[in-house]
Amino acid sequence: MLSFFKNIYRPKLINSKIIGNQLFINKKKIEYNKILSFGNKNKNKFFYIIKKNYSPTGFFSNLFFVLDHLQYALNKKFIPFVDMENFPTVYNEKNLINKTHNSWEYYFYNFTKIKDIYNNYNVIFSDNSRIQKDSFPPHKNLIDIYRKYIKILPRHISQYKKNKSLIFKKNDKILGISISGGLQKIVRGHSFPLDPDKMLEISKKIFQKEKCTKVFLVTRDLDYYDKFASYYDDKFIHTSLERSKSSFWGTHNFHFEEYSRKDHRYKFGRETLIEGLLLSDTAVLLCDRSNISQFAFLKSNSKNKYLILSEFNSNNVFLARWLWYLKVYCPIIFSKINYKIIKYK
Repeated sequence: MLSFFKNIYRPKLINSKIIGNQLFINKKKIEYNKILSFGNKNKNKFFYIIKKNYSPTGFFSNLFFVLDHLQYALNKKFIPFVDMENFPTVYNEKNLINKTHNSWEYYFYNFTKIKDIYNNYNVIFSDNSRIQKDSFPPHKNLIDIYRKYIKILPRHISQYKKNKSLIFKKNDKILGISISGGLQKIVRGHSFPLDPDKMLEISKKIFQKEKCTKVFLVTRDLDYYDKFASYYDDKFIHTSLERSKSSFWGTHNFHFEEYSRKDHRYKFGRETLIEGLLLSDTAVLLCDRSNISQFAFLKSNSKNKYLILSEFNSNNVFLARWLWYLKVYCPIIFSKINYKIIKYK
């Protein structure tokens, strides 16, 4: 009952499975850009710890955070290191994954092979926020940094290629669609996802305009998934993922919290990464504003990219909890969600 009333006021967010081992770090009183000494090694080098105090942010949000601070470290000639062990994310598992507790290293190589990073003489910690203002599509300099420095582990590349060979056929012209749905309906300050009927309507026009033969849909929201699967039928392709319906009164991310398999959160992150890679390979892109969409725009070589820019949710916690529903189901009183579509090449 208490959980029910809490959800009326504020959406249930995702909690970390682990706390992280920050005790020895906190004794140093971490301050952004302050040089701290943890040992006597490498006195002539400066190490930049890319970290973020716990926040229930998604996979590609974490990636763009790292890219932003990696760019800063490179400009300063610091040696970057991503610490998502002592500063965990929602993807961290209690047990070892890929022989590590650092969730960055579940999926990517770190930027230095030095194991005992906290034995060094000059250590600098990143801030918890982005340095540069977020932009969509991403700045060219971030694209260049991604291509040069971000290395995905071979096991994930192999799985991505296997999935691609199974669902993408050589002669198909695929419209890749990314829809946030779920939690993004009620997060304050986030752009609204359009409702399923409106998204389907837009997709049909672009599908016909670009003479596509298949639709590849990326979403964790079953309402959108069911709508598109029903309409496109044999033209609809997808990966097999955990999806769930948004609960009007309750949770909007049940698919993330329901542990129906071992190492669910790690696998959830892996699937998100692979979906982003597949999305970036489609001939035409239709995306709402999200970090997975930004990743697809970053990697894609397509000359037909459509971005849906919708109005933003309220910054008021209580109003943000209900405004999407009010606009979708009571548009006469609260007005429809305003949006526009921009085409990029």
